Amino acid sequence: MSMPVYSIECNKCDYGVTNMLLWGHSVYADEQGEFPCNKTYGWCNECQAIRAIEDFSDVSYQIEQIQMRTDWLSEHNSSIWHRIFSAMGPWKARRTQAYLDEIDKQMKTIALAHKRIGSEVCLACSSKVIQDLKLIDGVLQTRSNKSPMNASINFIHPNCGGEFIVHDKEMRFSIRHKKKTYRPDGDFLKEEYYE
Repeated sequence: MSMPVYSIECNKCDYGVTNMLLWGHSVYADEQGEFPCNKTYGWCNECQAIRAIEDFSDVSYQIEQIQMRTDWLSEHNSSIWHRIFSAMGPWKARRTQAYLDEIDKQMKTIALAHKRIGSEVCLACSSKVIQDLKLIDGVLQTRSNKSPMNASINFIHPNCGGEFIVHDKEMRFSIRHKKKTYRPDGDFLKEEYYE
């Protein structure tokens, strides 16, 4: 599947990055397994660049996923008829277990967010000296599909005083994504390609 490419460029110097820095799957790993890592754009003072940073401010996606799965579980396991038919089909038992596992993963992400909110780190260097740039996400979500984008994110480039502008590159890329794994404290563990 191809995805649109946007650039975030300084209007005074030649610094720029693309939205591809958030592409791919990021997870935390602990003794019990892996669970989702929310990320957003941020300025890292250590890297002196826009990087992917942890995002603990909004767990609404996790809550939505938990609600969707609990609704399915209660609907498909509530009546005697559902229980009888589930005994005839092993697919239902597998789906039920998969949904319970997914609920557990989403709950771990919520618990980590509540524990570490305010101590987010840069996912490139683990620095805590970062500034959230969620405005980029907002600009990308409000854009019209019919017109090219050229929107300011109202953030001044610390190195030169220029302003960051989001540009629509009017291109789509299809790349092989990487899964990046981090410890729950935000330290990088490994990276691997996935299908």
